[in-house]
Amino acid sequence: MARQPYPEFNRPSESLSLTRPDEYAIYDGDITSSWEGRLTPRRFVNRIFEEQLPGQLVKRTRYEGRVYKVGALARLNLNASKLKPRAKNLFKSLGWKLPIANSFVNVFAQALEIVECLELIQTELKGWKRLRAPKFKVPVRLRPGTGLAAMEAPRGTLIHTYTLNAFGRITSLNIITPTAQFISNLEADVRHDLGPKKQFTARDRKRIAMLVRSYDPCMTCATH
Repeated sequence: MARQPYPEFNRPSESLSLTRPDEYAIYDGDITSSWEGRLTPRRFVNRIFEEQLPGQLVKRTRYEGRVYKVGALARLNLNASKLKPRAKNLFKSLGWKLPIANSFVNVFAQALEIVECLELIQTELKGWKRLRAPKFKVPVRLRPGTGLAAMEAPRGTLIHTYTLNAFGRITSLNIITPTAQFISNLEADVRHDLGPKKQFTARDRKRIAMLVRSYDPCMTCATH
C-alpha cells in the first residue's frame, strides 16, 4: 500500500481522534484535536454542532464551527508514536513526515492499522491465556442518568449518548457517527481539488471518486 501512486494532494485540516498516553487508542481515551489538544468526550460533544441540511438525510457536524477529519489518517497523525513495534518500524521506514495532509493516503493508514491490530491481537491472546476464571458479569444498580462514551470505529471516532430513567429504560439517545463528522471535510477536499473548474473531464471524475473512496463514507450510518 505504501508503494501505490497516490495522487498529489495537500489540504491541511484538523485531525480528531481518541488518544491515550500508553497505547494507540481504539477502545477508550480522550478526544484530541491536532489544533487544540486533548478534550474529554463530554466537553467535545458540548462544543459540537449537529445539523441536517434541507433535502438531505445525512446528519453532519462541525466543531466550534470548523470541519474536521476523523478516521485512520487522523489517528495516524495524532498517534503514530504509540504504534506497536512492527507497524511503527514499517511507517518509519517510509520517511513520511507528520501530519500528512493528503487525504488519499487514508487508504495506506487503514492498511497500516491492520498491521497494528494484528500485533495487538497477538499480545492480547498471550494475556488471555494467563487469565484465571475471568468475570464477565458486573453488578448493575438501576438509576436515572446520562452516559456518554467514545471509541474508534474503522471510519473514525464514534460517539454514543444515552439517557435512562429510574426503570433503566432509554428515554433519549444520540449517535454521532464517523461519516457525520467527516462528510463536510470530504466536501471541502473536493472543492479544494476541483478549484474554480466549471467543466469536469472523465479524469476529474475518476480522481474525485478515488477521493471519496479514500474516506469510505457510509451514508446509511450517518442517517438516523
